[in-house]
Amino acid sequence: MKKVLIIEDEDIVRDLIKKKLIENGYEVITAENGKIGIEKIKEAPDLILLDVIMPVMGGFEVLEKMKEEEISIPVVIVSNSGQPVEINKAKALGVKDWIVKTEFDPDEVLKKVVEQIG
Repeated sequence: MKKVLIIEDEDIVRDLIKKKLIENGYEVITAENGKIGIEKIKEAPDLILLDVIMPVMGGFEVLEKMKEEEISIPVVIVSNSGQPVEINKAKALGVKDWIVKTEFDPDEVLKKVVEQIG
């Protein structure tokens, strides 16, 4: 069973994604901020769904920490922003894909997860 780590501070978004992934046979771990997310990475997820703007530690800090520690788990950003400068920065840090929350659809998230890890 493939394992997905959702690092997202909005309960509603996190719960919707979690429900959709569990219904489709994925194991799901969640974290409500980047600091907790970094700890949960030790549980070896196959994919990380990562928000950018969160309290305590944001998504870019998580990506920088992963790069620093040479953690190579695919990451898909789920963010309110789709600014090219942020997308480019994320891609430079190894992000595989980007979903804008205003166009949020759990089916789209599932499709991106399947594209990355099957």
